[in-house]
Amino acid sequence: MSPAPTTMLYKLGSMLDVDGTKVDYLIVDDSSLAQTIADGWHVSLQELIAKSQSKDEPVKDEEIAPDEPEAKRRGRPPKASAEG
Repeated sequence: MSPAPTTMLYKLGSMLDVDGTKVDYLIVDDSSLAQTIADGWHVSLQELIAKSQSKDEPVKDEEIAPDEPEAKRRGRPPKASAEG
């Protein structure tokens, strides 16, 4: 009997450093592939790196609707001043 087909998947983590991006990898049977992808794993390193870089890009002011609440804006809040 031959072994079940398997696929290697990737997720941000700490096992490997690929061009400055730390990733984990996992080898799964193809029968559980869909569920593992639904859990946030990616089929290719290129897909994972592209998605992780797009999350790091700052949001431009013109991309935020003027009536959108301040709490919905992405990014770090401004630092408190040392004088106040």
